[in-house]
Amino acid sequence: MPNPHHRKKHKRFQPPPHKDQGKKNSGAKSIMGITGAVIGFMIAWFATEGNFVWIVVGLAAGAIIGYTIGRSMDSEKKK
Repeated sequence: MPNPHHRKKHKRFQPPPHKDQGKKNSGAKSIMGITGAVIGFMIAWFATEGNFVWIVVGLAAGAIIGYTIGRSMDSEKKK
């Protein structure tokens, strides 16, 4: 005859611990980088009348400035 009091008890469900989701929440860096690149592109386009070298320089400078602003925004958000 079975003895139910000798059976193993059911294990309690424990959800896995949440990992740091910093990568998912770091949208300000990418958004500000793209916005800065577009603004740098537009400024270089109108200032140099379409000179390719200066457009690339303006694009890169705008992206770097936007990225650094976005990174500081993300670090303030975490505090």
